[in-house]
Amino acid sequence: MHKHKHACIERVGGVPTLLIDGRPYGPMTYQWARGGKTQTPECAAHLKSLGESGVKLYFLRINLDDPRRLDAFFEKLRDDVRLLRECVPGAMALIWLVIRAYEGFSSKYPGDVLTFNDGTTGGWRAPQSMGLKDPDTPRHTFASEYRKREVSGLLRTIVREVSGSDLADTIIGYFFFPHSYEFSYYGDYDQSKRCLDYSPAMQTAFRWYLAEKYHGDVSLLQKAWNDDRVTFQNAQLPGMEQKITPDYGYFWDPRRSAQVMDYAECHNEVVAEKLETSGEFRSLLAAVEQRMGKKLATPDVASLLGLCDYLGLPANVVYQLVCHCMEKAEHR
Repeated sequence: MHKHKHACIERVGGVPTLLIDGRPYGPMTYQWARGGKTQTPECAAHLKSLGESGVKLYFLRINLDDPRRLDAFFEKLRDDVRLLRECVPGAMALIWLVIRAYEGFSSKYPGDVLTFNDGTTGGWRAPQSMGLKDPDTPRHTFASEYRKREVSGLLRTIVREVSGSDLADTIIGYFFFPHSYEFSYYGDYDQSKRCLDYSPAMQTAFRWYLAEKYHGDVSLLQKAWNDDRVTFQNAQLPGMEQKITPDYGYFWDPRRSAQVMDYAECHNEVVAEKLETSGEFRSLLAAVEQRMGKKLATPDVASLLGLCDYLGLPANVVYQLVCHCMEKAEHR
């Protein structure tokens, strides 16, 4: 039975501080495993020197892209954790997950790839930044529900695997670098001639966002856009000229450019949702924590995810099960 670490952020002396099993850890950390070349004598010597200088908290940066390569991900993770333990006794680590595009996604989900204003999906300047070779390999759109579900499934598998093994003795949490927002592609295409994102998935997400923002009242949408012909069914994404030409300096006038502003809000929302679990699970987690009167540790969250994802139980059934178990425990 592995003893899981409990990590949380609490105020110590008025300062937000990382606590691991109740013990405060200093703010000094080290990002390790960049570039993937970690199993070398030079790397081991570097880690030992860091450990001797008092650095005990590390980010293990590992790329995660193709769902079919999860075995390779765990192999690298175990190798890195093993070396870290050998070089820095007592070290703690957070997995820095770099979630990238992968070849084969577009053939599975052709409507869910980033699309430029000219209708093209390729022509990238730096495919190697995504771990790709062909500059014409399409990348998933920010609004892809399929990619979001793929990543959610990968993350749940990772949490279950870590929580159920001796990796949990070292790994205390996760940090995400999604490679799924537009800044990641800055300079990767000619931004004076091309802009993103005009995929069918983004078009659908935009219309859903408008229906939600304007409460399904088309008259509110038409008033905001100053267009009595627009509806939730025919609303279009703003063109490149609209997106790159603000009304006043760097700012858009909501009386004239609500379409562009709505798109910007929608774009930000779908990117933020990429790494969130479903609203149903967030509500379940909040309800369970309120019932138990405490924040759940990572292994406990993984158990909840397992009940919902692996066993397929609805959130309300899981909550009733938790309440039943607590009532049984309270009456012992």
